[in-house]
Amino acid sequence: MAEQGRFVSGEAVELDIRVALVGSRMLAFLIDLLVEIGLLIGLYFVSVLLTLLLLVSELGDLALLIGLVTVSGVFAFVIYPATLETLTGGRSLGKLAVGLRVVRDDGGPIRFRHSLVRVLVGFAVDFPGLALPPVTWLVSLWTALANPHGKRLGDLAGVPPWAFLAAVLAERYRRETDRLTRRRRVVAQLWPGLGTRTQQDPAAAVAPANGPT
Repeated sequence: MAEQGRFVSGEAVELDIRVALVGSRMLAFLIDLLVEIGLLIGLYFVSVLLTLLLLVSELGDLALLIGLVTVSGVFAFVIYPATLETLTGGRSLGKLAVGLRVVRDDGGPIRFRHSLVRVLVGFAVDFPGLALPPVTWLVSLWTALANPHGKRLGDLAGVPPWAFLAAVLAERYRRETDRLTRRRRVVAQLWPGLGTRTQQDPAAAVAPANGPT
C-alpha cells in the first residue's frame, strides 16, 4: 500500500503516482545492503588473492592491496547500484523484490546522473554514512518520514522547485516548437510556396475588370 503523490510531467500535466511507504523502502534497502556487502566480500577475497599472486612474483605489496580494497568498496557501494538503477529504469534488486521503482519528479525514468547523485549522497550520509554517523542516519530517516513524497536526502540533492518548473516549461515550449516545425515541413512539401506568397489587394485585383469601356 502506498500514499498518493502528485507530480508534474514534461507536458505540464499533473500525475497521481503512488509513493512507497517507509517500511517497503527499508526492506528494499536491507536487501540491497546485503547484496552490496556480499559483493564487497567477494571482491575483497579476489583482491587478497590477486595481491598474494603478485607478491609471489614480487609485483605486489600492501599498498596494492589497500588500493584494490578501496576500489572494491567504491564499486560495490557506488558504481554497481548506480549502474543497475540506470539500466533497470530505477530498480535495484531490493526494489525489484518489493515492487518499487525510483522515478523523476515528472514521473519519467531516472538517468545515470540522477542515480549517481542518489548513491553518492547515500554512501556519504545514509550508509555507511561517512559524514558523522549515526547522526546522519537519523537525519536521513527523519527526512524520509517528514517529506510528503517520502524523499530522502539523496532524492532532494537535485534542482530547486523553481528551476524544475522552468525546465518543464522550457521542455514544453521545445516540444511545441518541434511539432510546429514538422507540421510546416509537411505543409511545405504538399503545397510548395504556401506562406511565401504575398496577398494581393482585392481592389487592385478587380481594377482591370472595372476599366473604361
